[in-house]
Amino acid sequence: MIRVVTYLWGRKRGYTPAHVQQLAQSVRDWLTVPHRFLCVTDAEIPGIKTIPNPAPQFPHRCYRRLWLFSKAAEGLGDRILHLDLDVVICGPLDGLVAHPAPLVVYKAGSIAAKGYSLNPSVLWLQTGTQTDIWEQFARTPGQLAARANAAGFWGSDQAVLSYLRQKDAPATFGEADGIVSFRRIRSEHLTAPPPGTCLVSFHGKRTPFEPEVQAAHPWIQAAWARAQVA
Repeated sequence: MIRVVTYLWGRKRGYTPAHVQQLAQSVRDWLTVPHRFLCVTDAEIPGIKTIPNPAPQFPHRCYRRLWLFSKAAEGLGDRILHLDLDVVICGPLDGLVAHPAPLVVYKAGSIAAKGYSLNPSVLWLQTGTQTDIWEQFARTPGQLAARANAAGFWGSDQAVLSYLRQKDAPATFGEADGIVSFRRIRSEHLTAPPPGTCLVSFHGKRTPFEPEVQAAHPWIQAAWARAQVA
């Protein structure tokens, strides 16, 4: 059984339990493979299974998500599909979870020196197979994060993951798999995601929940139209 995981923490950027419900409904609509949805959060979300942050020693930023690479994460199931809360699903997801590799992560463009990041906004993981990532981070989190940034990788968990896997590169998702960056849609002034898109990643500062973003991109509401929740 696949476990689909997302995280909800501090509300500074306006994320709410309703956004979790929206994502869960979109997953139900577009993933036909048997799965269970889980949100890591301290909030109570009607209709959604939740657990508290299993890495409370890392309460800030996205570092807490590196726990998914821990041995303990095997308790979630054999396979995890992690999705950021601000992705917009607009096509079938079954192809993403058919990948046989133990780790597949979205390779996103980046303004940092390296020009890319292994971005866990979309992450397909066989639990218990990449535990060195969590073990190295948990031992010296501050030092490892600083080395990752100094090496030209921007961000928090994505910088650490990119740094630790820059030589032993994992399989990656990209546009050939139907994952498109919102930055491309915005920069090319597209009126809709390209044909074949299954998911749009909003890695960066903008989110699909902002009224001005939705006004400029009506396809977002169209993608959600079949997944409305109360």
